[in-house]
Amino acid sequence: MPVILAAPGTGKSHWVGLNPRWSDADEWAASLGLHTAKWHASSHTEKQTMAHYRRIDAELEKLPADMFMIGSLYWDFVPDAIVLIDSKTHRDRVQSRPDLNWDQVSGVVQDLESRAATHGVPIFKTFDAAAAHVEMAAGVGRARGAFRDAVATLCLK
Repeated sequence: MPVILAAPGTGKSHWVGLNPRWSDADEWAASLGLHTAKWHASSHTEKQTMAHYRRIDAELEKLPADMFMIGSLYWDFVPDAIVLIDSKTHRDRVQSRPDLNWDQVSGVVQDLESRAATHGVPIFKTFDAAAAHVEMAAGVGRARGAFRDAVATLCLK
């Protein structure tokens, strides 16, 4: 059950649409009734929010080994990789979406950075590079372009 986490507004859904091996956590959670538009549109206490996202964490842990997931729905979950895109690009994308707020999204970015540091999770600048890393670790054949992305990622470190 390889999982990549990224903050809202990074292009996860778009990337998943171009990479059919991967699933979008928003669609997956909605299909299970875990994270619906109705839940998202209503207000919740911190305790309710924590319980909600911990339930999603528990379901992520149950994913089969051959299901590859990208999302931003988590509470305590430790992913296989994290994607943090260029800050200016990210901010521009968030500002163009009325459903997102930069203050909240930047909080998710900070949490992902902390999670990476605490748990040794690798951070990538692109979904291609993160997917290549995760797929290689899972023993899946490389996608076209993965070698170039892996080399670019190694050069960033």
